[in-house]
Amino acid sequence: VPVTSITGLPTSATAGEALTLSGTVAPADATNKTITWSVIGVSTTGATISGNTLSTTGEGVALIRATVVNGFTASSDYTRDFMITVNPAFVPVTGISGVPTSATAGSPLTLSGTVEPADATNKTITWNVASAGTTGASISGDTLSTTAAGTATIRATITNGLAASSDYTQDFTVTVNAAFVPVTGISGVP
Repeated sequence: VPVTSITGLPTSATAGEALTLSGTVAPADATNKTITWSVIGVSTTGATISGNTLSTTGEGVALIRATVVNGFTASSDYTRDFMITVNPAFVPVTGISGVPTSATAGSPLTLSGTVEPADATNKTITWNVASAGTTGASISGDTLSTTAAGTATIRATITNGLAASSDYTQDFTVTVNAAFVPVTGISGVP
């Protein structure tokens, strides 16, 4: 029974992380179903295969061949070439700096920060109030609004910042000063 296809092949990998290659041979009752793997196009990925494990050193596209020996006929192999996109290695967030530390009650404050390192894989910061204290703090998008003086704790979260499935969070203290009240006049001068 000849092989008609190999499906379920991987399409992406991460540089520096081993990927176990696998696929499903069809039909299920094919005479030969053992897949052997080889690299036929390395590009900038540095791709190598040992058994069924793909190793890469850089990002790019690797061309891989899946072969079932004697899969097409009793004396000819079935082959299927496919591409794997190798993404850059994941770079975790190590910190956020430059976040504002003071605000004035009643005046909106735009929250911002610098994600470290600069080449972190994920760098989008989402803000929320961890503790409003007496400030009446609330956040909409990246704007902090407060209604009274005090201290608020603001939390910065970077989704998948520590790892592909682990968020990075960091808390910041913002001192909220009383709203400025202008002098409107001076009276009672002799």
